[in-house]
Amino acid sequence: MNIRFQAIWIPLFVTAVFLSLPPSPAASQKKAGFRYVGGTWEMKGRCRGQLQIGTNSVAFKCKEQFFDLPFESLTYMEYRPAPSDKLRDAEVFWRRKPPLGLGMKLPWRKRKNKYFSVVFFKGGELGAAVFRVKPRVMRPYLAELDLRSGMRVEMDSFDP
Repeated sequence: MNIRFQAIWIPLFVTAVFLSLPPSPAASQKKAGFRYVGGTWEMKGRCRGQLQIGTNSVAFKCKEQFFDLPFESLTYMEYRPAPSDKLRDAEVFWRRKPPLGLGMKLPWRKRKNKYFSVVFFKGGELGAAVFRVKPRVMRPYLAELDLRSGMRVEMDSFDP
């Protein structure tokens, strides 16, 4: 009786544990992705897509739209809880204004990074793009961007 109990219930228990685990970061990365929330690009709606890092450029692909930025054109990158004043003060023609952040830090509220911003030169003009992305999705991109672009991504403390 005890062996039969173990033969039936242990595999069911193991299966239930595996089904209750959260999805892997790679699976959540495909699901969540990057959402364009502000910048100089002309896009319909709040487009959700993927950021692709190549050998010479970083690209944002959203539905039928594709925007490519060579690493040489990047001037500033940040990942923060709210777009910084440095980004807001950049003299660009905002087609969509980036979201406002909380003006003051509250000591009892922990603020997580969620906005990835890029400032770039394209066609002789200064441009910007602001994406909303979760920390667990952004984690693999940070080191790759630092390595490929030769620039540091400015950010507040990173806590996934």
